Amino acid sequence: MAKEPPPQKVLAQLEAALERGLPPGAVLRGEESWYRARARDRLVEAARAAGLDVAQHDVGDPDFDVQGLHADLGGGSLFATRRLVVLRNGTGDGDLLRKAGSKDSPVTRSLLRALADADGGHVVVVEAPGLRADHAVAKAVKKAGGEVLSFRRLWDTPSPWNPDPRRVELVEWIVAHGRALGVRLKAEEAMVLAAATGNDLAALDREVRNVREVGTAGLAAAAERRGASKPWPVADAMCAGDLAAALPGIEGLFRGGFQEKGGRRLLDAQGLLAMLFGSARKRIHGGLAGEAARNAPERPREQWLGMAHDLAAAERRTRSGVDLDENDLFALALRWRRARGRRG
Repeated sequence: MAKEPPPQKVLAQLEAALERGLPPGAVLRGEESWYRARARDRLVEAARAAGLDVAQHDVGDPDFDVQGLHADLGGGSLFATRRLVVLRNGTGDGDLLRKAGSKDSPVTRSLLRALADADGGHVVVVEAPGLRADHAVAKAVKKAGGEVLSFRRLWDTPSPWNPDPRRVELVEWIVAHGRALGVRLKAEEAMVLAAATGNDLAALDREVRNVREVGTAGLAAAAERRGASKPWPVADAMCAGDLAAALPGIEGLFRGGFQEKGGRRLLDAQGLLAMLFGSARKRIHGGLAGEAARNAPERPREQWLGMAHDLAAAERRTRSGVDLDENDLFALALRWRRARGRRG
């Protein structure tokens, strides 16, 4: 089975089709709402540019009127010869496109009539995340020469054949999206945003725009919202190979410091490293002793020994006057994550 393309390529496919003209219909399906919304916007813009009336109906809107939808699908437009009719969230509450027994639903029948009416001139867009590709509406759109587009979510975990978390689709998207907005983000910085924000492109778009406005302080803000800005849980996460917690925690520590009991915020990198390394040393010693340390994964002894060697080397560098920064800790966290992935 062919691999489903990422959503940005699917949007590019639609944009290429719109260069050739407005299609007679489109189905926008799949879980990635950020790209579905952009596809819908492109279709609406193209329709208006072509002089069409636009009628949008959202099943999730409290004022949604199914009779108004039927009227727009069947009636003529007063001021234009053609109309774009958009149905949003068609598979949402009530699922207006679900069959009633063996019969198509009333909304499905109206959509099919509009798509089959070559003289009616209506363009039908159905945005329905859960619509099956073999649904009658999707088949009718395809038969009419329209676009059936599936927007899957970006992959946010490393694949078995490429375990480098910097090459994850979501991280690469953040870097590319930042570049498009004039923000230069390193892959490690994009990983911080991904770990702190999750696989939510709308939220990530806001975070990248925030970085554009306030600089790298925006990364610290994202990390602090994650709540991982104390040395001990960061060390635990690093030892556990949990990048989703470790990376924003490291960023938060180096950008925002650590608030001590008395309220003073410790910003000294050497002091922060001493606390973090001390906690990591305790976790690693527990692993070597076979203890079930909190958040620590099961690892072969040689991995714990390797981590102890890495930590000792980092501590020697600090004692010799070398300034370690968040990038050094990112590299250490990645090394320990990859070691865990090689287990067995």
